[in-house]
Amino acid sequence: MKLLSAEDFKQQMDPSDLGSGSIFGALCTEATLFLLEHGAIFEVAAGDSVYNYGDRGDRFYVVCRGAIDFLKYHKGDFHPIRTATFGQEIGFVAMINLHKEGGSAVAKEDSIVLQITSELFHELHQTYPLDFGLMTLNLARDMARVISRLGGELIDQSRA
Repeated sequence: MKLLSAEDFKQQMDPSDLGSGSIFGALCTEATLFLLEHGAIFEVAAGDSVYNYGDRGDRFYVVCRGAIDFLKYHKGDFHPIRTATFGQEIGFVAMINLHKEGGSAVAKEDSIVLQITSELFHELHQTYPLDFGLMTLNLARDMARVISRLGGELIDQSRA
């Protein structure tokens, strides 16, 4: 992974475009810029890991460009569970659970991700409380969509 500055990011992508993604939806421009300037922005080459099974779950990532596969570790093997694309998150569940990562996140294609640590998430709460609430709602909604989809897949597999 290659670390990008907020300025490097702005040369590749207009930060206001992030508002059309599910996690940044309805956040004010200032809150989005706050996260970009205080978070860590990474370019990730296809096939490279964003995080690995067993890593500390004290951060999550928002996909700004590209796609990241989540491979759940279960009974000695890794299983593809979902792909996070533009505006979606990866790693939020481990952070909220206060657990280590339960799988690995691997770039499906060349991607750019924004890392938001639990400390930065707290700083967002203190600095932009309304936007923190909106982002938390967006994260919960994104998580609910994944749970709903996975529930349907479990039902489909039980009938096969």
